[in-house]
Amino acid sequence: MSRFLIEIQDVNDTIPKLASLFKIGFKADLTEYTVLIPSDLGKGKITGVNFPNGLGLYTYRCYFHEETEIVHKNLVFNPIRLVHCIQGDVFNLNEEIPEEIKITNHEHFFIAPKKGDSHTLKFPKENTVSLCCLEIDRAKFKKYLPFELTEIEPVFYSLFGDVNALQGKYHTGMFSLKVSDIIHEIYNCKETGFPRINFMGAKSLEILSYMLSRYRKEVTGKGLINVTGREYKAVEKVTEYINNNLANLETIPELALRVGVNVNKLQAIFQSVFGQTVNEYIRDVRLSKALSLLSRGDIQIGEIVQEVGLNSRSYFSKIFKEKYGVLPRQILHHESGFIPEHLNEQKKSKKKEVN
Repeated sequence: MSRFLIEIQDVNDTIPKLASLFKIGFKADLTEYTVLIPSDLGKGKITGVNFPNGLGLYTYRCYFHEETEIVHKNLVFNPIRLVHCIQGDVFNLNEEIPEEIKITNHEHFFIAPKKGDSHTLKFPKENTVSLCCLEIDRAKFKKYLPFELTEIEPVFYSLFGDVNALQGKYHTGMFSLKVSDIIHEIYNCKETGFPRINFMGAKSLEILSYMLSRYRKEVTGKGLINVTGREYKAVEKVTEYINNNLANLETIPELALRVGVNVNKLQAIFQSVFGQTVNEYIRDVRLSKALSLLSRGDIQIGEIVQEVGLNSRSYFSKIFKEKYGVLPRQILHHESGFIPEHLNEQKKSKKKEVN
């Protein structure tokens, strides 16, 4: 087994110190750090970026040849960590935990180590793992808030109020496809530099907001639907089918039958996971794809309407404007100052040629 102990004195220590332990270099782009897994250990990469509000976002996409432990020991600040697994299995260990806790696809784990304690992520050998770790520096986050911590609900104060980490806390959460979707957006982000850092900062807050809502439901038991792992996997299959078959979608009863869940249960799970009905989810996926196609500027609205599975161009324009505040044609014909991305790139190229 390989074991790497990272003693952290500053929020930006994690990736550089891990790179040093790996005996390899790392890449820095503004405040985002990346280290590649050395070939003798496995493959993949680990990235980390920290923000002024006390949030840190770390992503692990890795494969290790042998069982590997990465141990985080914070010497100065006392963080809360939210570990969310996208693919594979990962084990969490800590002095306060009686036995290691395994999380797998779409499961998450909250941990706030006691001052001086460590938190270990254990990766099984020959296992492709993809996970996101949201780290909250409680002292910084407290200063960032525009109100006193004593004003927040007790369920959250027990986590965020213990800035000096006098007590250790941990909580194993339930499945969350919504957070997985947000993390996939981070993985798929093609932006670079300053826009990328801002995008990741916004997504970090989105993850935190959603997971705090789930944490409240899980701790209090209020508003939480009891859903099995099999049922969550059914919803995952439905969302994958929806995204890949927008032009020729089946009816909701047919979707439910496809994954072996009754219609009412399917609707209930969608409300729990996405806060939407199945139809509302489908509408948003359609509009999101339509926006992407319109932004290209080379496909006519009628074609887009068909490609996203709608029959009425007027209905499409109506729901598009309700969601985005502009008509599809304004984006397609770059009215109101909107310039499709491909035209913007052409404009930049011509400007360079002139200069």
